[in-house]
Amino acid sequence: MPSALFPLALAALATAAPLATINQAPITGPQLVAEFQLRHGGAAKFLSTDAECRMALEAVIDRRLFLQEARRLGLAADPAIVAALKELAQQAAVDQLYKVELTDKARVIDAEVQHFFETRTEELFTVRQLVTRTRPEADALLQQLIAGADFEKLAREKSIAHSSVSSGKLGNLGWGSMPAAWEEVAYHLEKGKLSGVIHTPEGFEILRLEQSQQVPRPEYARAEPQIRAVLGSRKLEARRAAFHRELWVKYAVKEPKIEWSLAALRAAVASRATTEVGSWAGGTLSMSSFVDRLDLDRAAKLPPDHQREELENLRHELIRQQVANLEASARKLPTAPEVQAAVEARRNQLMEEKLFDAWVFKGITTTSEEERKYYDTHLPDFTTPERRHLQQIVVPTEEKARATLKKLAAGAKFESLARTISSDPESAKREGDLGWVIEAKLPPEFSPVLKLRAGEVGGPIRTNLGFHLIKVAEIGAEALLPFEQVKDEAARAVRRQKMEEKRAAWLRKLRAAAVIAINEAEVQAFAREHAF
Repeated sequence: MPSALFPLALAALATAAPLATINQAPITGPQLVAEFQLRHGGAAKFLSTDAECRMALEAVIDRRLFLQEARRLGLAADPAIVAALKELAQQAAVDQLYKVELTDKARVIDAEVQHFFETRTEELFTVRQLVTRTRPEADALLQQLIAGADFEKLAREKSIAHSSVSSGKLGNLGWGSMPAAWEEVAYHLEKGKLSGVIHTPEGFEILRLEQSQQVPRPEYARAEPQIRAVLGSRKLEARRAAFHRELWVKYAVKEPKIEWSLAALRAAVASRATTEVGSWAGGTLSMSSFVDRLDLDRAAKLPPDHQREELENLRHELIRQQVANLEASARKLPTAPEVQAAVEARRNQLMEEKLFDAWVFKGITTTSEEERKYYDTHLPDFTTPERRHLQQIVVPTEEKARATLKKLAAGAKFESLARTISSDPESAKREGDLGWVIEAKLPPEFSPVLKLRAGEVGGPIRTNLGFHLIKVAEIGAEALLPFEQVKDEAARAVRRQKMEEKRAAWLRKLRAAAVIAINEAEVQAFAREHAF
C-alpha cells in the first residue's frame, strides 16, 4: 500500500457509526473513502453527490462479500499468500524505518530554500571535463596536462563523456545542476586551474574551471520548486549515508578486504564457497551467497576499476538489507499500525485474486464458434479507421510558408524542401515524414488536413513550433480486419464476457445469503459532508 494511504487506513480503524453492515461487519465513512481512493488513484473528489456515494458504497459491499467468502474458504491461510505476506511485512517494516529515519529527517524547510536562493542563484560557471573509465588512465592524462598538454585536444580524443564533442566544455552551469561533490570541486577551482582526479558516476574526471559570471537572480516563485527538489535530494542522500554509518556501528559490520577477481568468483560458484565476505552482529555473508546475487557476465564486461566498485556496492547493499531488517525488528516496526495496514490491504488483494482465479473464474474456456459469433456481431470493433500518411515542412514565418507553397506549385519536391529548409529537425531527417495518423489522433488545429486528397498540400497551419505545410502522401481506406488476424482478440473479449457473467452470478448468490443493512441517516450525512 502506498505510504500516502497509511493515514486513511488508520482512519478506517477509528470508531465511527457505520454506513452499512454486511453480516454484522461494519463499513464506515473513512473505510469507504480509503477504498474509493484505492480504486481511483488516490482521488476522493468524485464522492460529491448522494448518488456517487451510494454507488461507491455498493462497490465496497460487493468487495467485502467476496472477501468474506475468501476467508470462509480458508484463503487467508493459503501457503502462497502467507509466504508473500511474511516477505511484505518485513519490507514494509524497513520502508517505515526509512521513512522515519530518512524521509522525515531530510525534509527541506523554507529557510533552507531561501538561503540557497539568496546565495547560489547569481552565478554561472563554465567548466571543462575529461572523463576516463579507469583511474590509471586519468592519472596519466593529468600528468600530461600538468606538463602542458592541450586540455581541449585531450578531451576530444580521450574523454568518454558526451562533452567530448565540445572539447569537454560544460557551459552555463549553476549551483544544483551537477552532483554536490562535483560542484564543490569544480566551482571552487581558480580560473584556468586543474582539479585532481575525482571519481564520479561518469568515471574518473579531471576538471578545469574556465570562467564564472554573475547573472541576475531569477524570480523566487520560478526558482523555488527546483531549489527545493535539489536540496531535498541532497539532504536525503546525506541522511542515507549518515544512517547507514549509524547502522554499521550499531551492528558491528565488518567488510574484510577482498581481492576481487572474476576467476575467484567463478570458482566460488562451482565450490559453493563459505568464505565470509561480510559480517554483522548476528549474521554473516558468505561468498556463495554473495555470488548468487551477482550477474557475473555483466561484471565481466566492466573495466577493472568499475568491477571492484560494482562488487563493493553489491556487498554493501546485501549487508544493508540485513542490518535494516534487524533495526526494523528491534524497533518493533512489523507490528506498527502503518505496517499492519499495508499487510492487511495486501492480504485482501491476494485473497481476492486467488478467489477469482481458483473459484469464480475456474474452468472458463472459449470455443471457435463463440469467438466467430462475437466477431460477426462486433464488426466495428475490428475495423481500422481511415488513415492518412502525412509529411510536413515547418518554417518560422507565414511569409516563408507562402513562398514555399509557390515553390511547390512550381514543381519543387516536397521531400527535398522538407529535408533542406524545415525547422523541425526530427521530421526533416525523414524528409518530412510524420507516419500514418487517424482522425482521432490528429491535433484539432490540423483538422483541415482531413479535407485534402492524396497528394495535396495544405496550410500554412500555425502552432508554437512555427508554420506547417502538410502533405497527404497516401490515404488508407477504412478496412475490416479478417477474423483469423483478430481471433485472439475476439477470444479475450468472449472470456471477459464470461468472467463478468460468472462474477455477477456469484455476487447474486452472496448477496442473497448475506444480511446487509444500510444506515440511511449516516449515508445522507456522509454525502452532505463530501458535497461540493
